[in-house]
Amino acid sequence: MNVALACNRLLPTNELLLSELLRIRRKNSCVSSTSRHKARIMTTAAASVLMLVENSHYPRDPRVKREAEALVAAGYNVSLIGPGYPGEPACETINGVRVYRFLAPTGSKALGYAWEYCYSMIATLYLSLLVLWRDGFAVIHAANPPDTFVFIGLLYKLLGKKFIYDHHDLAPEMYRARFGDRSIQLLYKLLVWLEKLSCRLADHVITTNQSYKVIEMQRAGVPESRITIVRNGPDLNHPSAAERQDNCRLCGRDGNSGWRRPPSQSALASGP
Repeated sequence: MNVALACNRLLPTNELLLSELLRIRRKNSCVSSTSRHKARIMTTAAASVLMLVENSHYPRDPRVKREAEALVAAGYNVSLIGPGYPGEPACETINGVRVYRFLAPTGSKALGYAWEYCYSMIATLYLSLLVLWRDGFAVIHAANPPDTFVFIGLLYKLLGKKFIYDHHDLAPEMYRARFGDRSIQLLYKLLVWLEKLSCRLADHVITTNQSYKVIEMQRAGVPESRITIVRNGPDLNHPSAAERQDNCRLCGRDGNSGWRRPPSQSALASGP
């Protein structure tokens, strides 16, 4: 998958480093537990990716799920931080992806969204430091919205990590579509600035389609060589014909597919 190719471009070759660390480990078998932990982190971090999501749930988001599992299949160690629901484990491994969760906040109005994003950024930063200690990582892969992940990406860029910006949605246009005449021009401009900052600071941009790619090149000034289109589509092996029930049709949406019964004529007549 293209997302794995994008990571391959950013990760250096570390065979000599790994072999030297293993040689030192064999020679000094009685080193402290802290030293052994640091050596283990160094050997695994070179091929590790930390993924960040806030606006969706893992593994329910089909795009993020496929990206993470594609990286695992390509040989990467993958950790993911995202929101969770009450009763879910704070940390678990799903199909090779180590998932760290924080309790999902909620918000519907402007102040609610501000609280949601502030809380989520603080929780994500805290968990990222935990992942850095436990697993290590060389690349941080952040999926918008929100575009405030750029500040966490900037912090780790200062520590020598690579930052991939996965551009799922046009946040400025989504804001205007959501609030319409109630939208505030200053807030719209802030969202545009955050999107530009994310695109320009990213070592590589992953986008969903050609129209987004054009916006990234024209509005943010990103060179075409730093953009990769990764499309999302349903799994052709699911659902199977055996799962079909009477009067059902195969429907697809947002990378998912399934058997659905069409609405009755009476339901259509009654309207929404």
